[in-house]
Amino acid sequence: MEITQSLVKRPRLTRTSVPKVRTGCITCKRRHIKCDETKPSCNNCIKNRGYCEGYVVKKEPSPVRSASRSPPQIGHVADPLVQVQLDPDLLDFTDNGMLCFQEFLQLMRGQWMTVLSTSDFWSSVVPQVARSNDMLRNAAMAVGSLSLWRSECGSIPPRASSAEMVREEKNGHLATALSYYGKSLRLLAAGSSLRDALVLSLLLIHFETLQDNRNAAIEHINHGLALFIIILTNTAEHGSIEDITSASIPRPLIKGLAGIFLNLETQTRVVLRDKFANSAPLPHFSKTLRSQNQTIESFSNLLNNAFIPQSLDLEHVPAVFSDLDHAEQYLSSLYGRQISIVPMILEKFRHSGMMETEDHRAIWSAMVQLLEDTHIVSFCMKSIQIMKSIETAFLPLFNRITLEGPSSPEYFRAMQLRLQYLGIRIFNNMPQYLNVEHMQALTPLCYEFLSLASRILDALRRQIRNPAQYVSLQSPLSFELLAMATICRDPLVREEAISILRDYPCQDGLWNVKAIYALAVRNRYVEQHNAIEHTPEVQWMRLWRREYVFENGGERILFRFLFKNQESGEWELVEESGDLGHDLDNVKWTRRPLTGGGRLFMGSLMPWSKS
Repeated sequence: MEITQSLVKRPRLTRTSVPKVRTGCITCKRRHIKCDETKPSCNNCIKNRGYCEGYVVKKEPSPVRSASRSPPQIGHVADPLVQVQLDPDLLDFTDNGMLCFQEFLQLMRGQWMTVLSTSDFWSSVVPQVARSNDMLRNAAMAVGSLSLWRSECGSIPPRASSAEMVREEKNGHLATALSYYGKSLRLLAAGSSLRDALVLSLLLIHFETLQDNRNAAIEHINHGLALFIIILTNTAEHGSIEDITSASIPRPLIKGLAGIFLNLETQTRVVLRDKFANSAPLPHFSKTLRSQNQTIESFSNLLNNAFIPQSLDLEHVPAVFSDLDHAEQYLSSLYGRQISIVPMILEKFRHSGMMETEDHRAIWSAMVQLLEDTHIVSFCMKSIQIMKSIETAFLPLFNRITLEGPSSPEYFRAMQLRLQYLGIRIFNNMPQYLNVEHMQALTPLCYEFLSLASRILDALRRQIRNPAQYVSLQSPLSFELLAMATICRDPLVREEAISILRDYPCQDGLWNVKAIYALAVRNRYVEQHNAIEHTPEVQWMRLWRREYVFENGGERILFRFLFKNQESGEWELVEESGDLGHDLDNVKWTRRPLTGGGRLFMGSLMPWSKS
């Protein structure tokens, strides 16, 4: 709004004589700072926060009420959905497109979608970037339209790629979703920035996960990781991650993307597109690794550095956390510390000799040597001390909120944070796996973990009506339940974990919960057979040799374990395959020759560089 010449010439301007400028962005208004009014995104926000919430849409004065001389009204900042609407001239939405985009926004704010997310990545950063250009908007509308279709079809398995289903639906939400999907890919082919191509990979991974097409999701992960290599290696050449986190790739965006791709890259080591013998480990990703002179270890280090939150002083944890935001900051820093050791573990694993041998005794010996490594033991001991300090500071806050009951708006989040802490505490102390007594001592924590998981899932079932809102690209819960059903030394805990998996409603990334459940049921038989002789220590060492992978996008399981040969009396490595059917409690398991002669699956599935 321009100031008139008469006002400019006045020697003194009073407060009442200057019209207020109300055209700034939502974020600057909320923070009470001056906005530079750059559209579609304020540069001040991009520079300082990494994202801008956009501008409130002015309401046009009604032509019918011509007698009114009041100025055009400006909408209030109320509903979060309003905050992410830009001027329709900038977005160029059709009515149907707006409906799909609004559904996308609701999906991004779902309780399970945002689980373990950092800051406002899903609720603000992704929507802000998704509406920044036509390619990403079409991908977002594809996700929203597919969510509307999932809401209509209920619990029907969403095999949306079937041409027959599209023909049956004609012009419904499914056909619309695929139309938007195709347009986003055509716009990608016309050219885009690295940032936009990477965000598109994320949106299309979500799309394929919504329609249960893991093979297509793996392909998008493959290309997304290759893009990440280029971005991060260019960053490394300039000195640090901060050098690339500018207006083009803001820090909150690259941090959030790194956390998700860290999780998905780990899943692709176990969930394969094809049969084990035919599955190259992410070919495009592996090729780009070599072209950028990177190894999986160095790339993991780059990805960790991009994701790890700005670390708090974990040496001096406060006595009591003031609120859940305070607690989440320390839990995020703790998680960042835990994953920072992964590149070193990969390096030691690679040079341990485990991948080259078929002798399970040699594998045991190398594994013991790895878990007794001085650096790993020291790191994990320090982590336990930090975990105890964080738990001491968190429990008073957690107990107060949970006593208020489910009516408290913080109840669900408090349980999620406690579950996140227990997951780190139970599964991230590698040296404890050497001693069966240490594993048995985890039983009380395992019981609490399962109790919290059940309460969280019950709360989700009461609140969620659209199956699309059960999808998360970050939640590790289904995999953690499998770990609980296999590594916990209390058989009652293992049975409870299996029971939760039987009716598990969520879709966590690439994990096929049906396959996870079938594997947990088969492990029950392995545990029973393993317990027929020897001490708990020897039995536990035999269980170390269990391995599994999921073939054909999770529809087929390969499972290895030690089994006693009744003729020779020796415990030998065997391999079974199981194809999923309708009866998951009675999957037909078939013995087969050892793949690769019995060498570790991981040796073939990691994109190791040739050295």
